[in-house]
Amino acid sequence: FAAEFMGVENIYDGRIAGRASENLYMSCSSCHQQQNSFEIGEPRPMPVGITGIPTRNTMLPIINLIWNPGHFGWNGSVSSIEQDVLGVVTDPSEFNSTHDAVVAAISAIDIYPPMFKAAFGTEEVTMDRIAKAIAQFIRTFMTTNSKFDRYMRGEEQLTNEELFGFVLFTTEEGADCFHCHGGFGNPLFTTHLFYNHGKDSLFTG
Repeated sequence: FAAEFMGVENIYDGRIAGRASENLYMSCSSCHQQQNSFEIGEPRPMPVGITGIPTRNTMLPIINLIWNPGHFGWNGSVSSIEQDVLGVVTDPSEFNSTHDAVVAAISAIDIYPPMFKAAFGTEEVTMDRIAKAIAQFIRTFMTTNSKFDRYMRGEEQLTNEELFGFVLFTTEEGADCFHCHGGFGNPLFTTHLFYNHGKDSLFTG
């Protein structure tokens, strides 16, 4: 669990942006806020990066990503959590930093090199290792005991109103949600696929 433990530190440490020398601090938790199920929360403010530039990205919850087959981002262009971490660092509307700056910042903090040794065998700090530690921690965010989970396991019954909503969700005669969000037997409420619902064929945003 050493990598996951180090990921805990990284995801909340504002110095991970590598810009503390400029008195600029930002971490993953700046937007993925734990009290809001690791998303930005309501009312939804416009997320901004470390220098105040509004980000074009929506801060979605980072829960149950361990079951994602490798389709991240609005169009599936990001293949892993690790790749997303690497992209956040250099995105002008997020950390607006460099991998070298992040590595230098983390290397200079006393608590981290021993953590890297425990997790990876040596104290060497690399961007790849930082991304792996954060990704491993995020993969521990799992929800498996909601009322719906218990219903799916036959441990609890839905109310009549909830059951009616579930029928609407899972039938074409109802609300027809299941084509994109998955039908009966899919507790993740996603097919991990991408659909065009009459939108423009090209995204220009």
